[in-house]
Amino acid sequence: FDTVHHRLLMKAVRRRIRDTRFLELLWKTIKAGHIDVGLFRAASEGAPQGGVISPLLSNIMLNEFDQYLHEHYLNPKA
Repeated sequence: FDTVHHRLLMKAVRRRIRDTRFLELLWKTIKAGHIDVGLFRAASEGAPQGGVISPLLSNIMLNEFDQYLHEHYLNPKA
């Protein structure tokens, strides 16, 4: 999930969570970046890997993808 678009992720989270303090903390977490071989790398996309929240963020995006497929390709009425 190194290429997840941050704004799309936040949009998906905002559908269920209204707590602005939590949303601000989540935004800061996904934008924090990391240090790679002694150099700071800003996070322009992707979910932080190895963090405690990474599996949850991945599941949120997979659920969005699953819902999209169901609505556009698997719905018998389509």
